Amino acid sequence: MIYVGICDDIMEHRESLKAICDKYFASRKIEYRAVMFQSGEEVLAYEEESLMLLFLDIELGGITGIDVMHHMLHSDRIWRILFVSCHDEYMIETFGLKTLGYCSKPAQYKIICKWLDVALEENDCNSIIQFERNSAMHVADIVYIQADSHYIRVHTVSDTYIFVMDICEAEKLLKDTSVVRIHKSYMVNMVYISDLKAKLVKLHENGIELPVGRHYTKDVRLKYKSYLYETVKRHYKL
Repeated sequence: MIYVGICDDIMEHRESLKAICDKYFASRKIEYRAVMFQSGEEVLAYEEESLMLLFLDIELGGITGIDVMHHMLHSDRIWRILFVSCHDEYMIETFGLKTLGYCSKPAQYKIICKWLDVALEENDCNSIIQFERNSAMHVADIVYIQADSHYIRVHTVSDTYIFVMDICEAEKLLKDTSVVRIHKSYMVNMVYISDLKAKLVKLHENGIELPVGRHYTKDVRLKYKSYLYETVKRHYKL
């Protein structure tokens, strides 16, 4: 079951987006459920099933959609946000780690469907990893991994977990994901990289900087370049 949130303070706009989603998922025979919000405060109070995507207006009468985005940065309740608004002047402010994109009102069926295609494609890449039994987590939630003797510390968007495993085992487990080895003691999720230099990686998460090992530099650059290319290609095929 896929859950999609729709947040707008105008009922007609919520219902319009829901009608588009109903038609989209029905045509693809995908089971989904829409969760409706009429304010940013309702989104922040939401504690039910995780939303694959949240359609979010900017002006909501109370807390703004941009404020909601910042508050939900470390939440696992919302995976991606698509801003749907008539306030194009705030478009740049909508950019963030969880932001899928921005589209103008009124919502158009073909445009919304293309963004839903992107969300589903990226969600399919967001595989679930088990470091230990009963310890499943989404790859997208992993920020970086740190080796600690015979243990690893997995730093996620909301917490840190310790597992009995060396970093080489973790590297094999996360092969072909967005989490890559950058150093003998570190792996990093390319989703969270804000700057990549010859000897260090800077992350969006509180400006954390991690070292890049000399033997990993070339491989990291190639993988990060490929990751950026594939991400841009998905978004700009719209």
